[in-house]
Amino acid sequence: MQDGGKKQSFIIVVLVIVLIFGGIGIYLLLSGRKPAQVTEDVPTIGPQRGAIGFVEPTTTVKIGSKEVSKGNFQKVEGGLIYYEEAGTVSTLPLTVDEIADQPLATATELDYTQIKKVQVYNSETIIGKIPENEPIVVFAAMVGDALTAHTVALATASCPQ
Repeated sequence: MQDGGKKQSFIIVVLVIVLIFGGIGIYLLLSGRKPAQVTEDVPTIGPQRGAIGFVEPTTTVKIGSKEVSKGNFQKVEGGLIYYEEAGTVSTLPLTVDEIADQPLATATELDYTQIKKVQVYNSETIIGKIPENEPIVVFAAMVGDALTAHTVALATASCPQ
């Protein structure tokens, strides 16, 4: 009889524990509360700045592709930017303007850390803002099946006010 009493007591204790946890789960589910999520800083993998083997993140882009080209500004007309590169006048549709504190006439890459200001213009409001023959860097991307200029970088000294 004692074995039966111990077994019955054990079953009752287990049922009480299941009911308690079940009740808590149902309460949380019905109340819409979610358990608090713990967020932790994820440690970076590899050497930290100043340690041997640390590689500085890339902040430059190479100039010389159809997407990143340079030349001397000619004009903006009819929503297109005209610029001369090695004796050839290139024309692209235009959208945005960027100011860089970097000499661009002989640049082979543009350093993003030297961009000082971003000014947003459309193809109408940019007219007259960039001096003719000013060295520029043109960023373009494919929009549909057409290469479209989205950003023009020019030296800070030539930045429109």
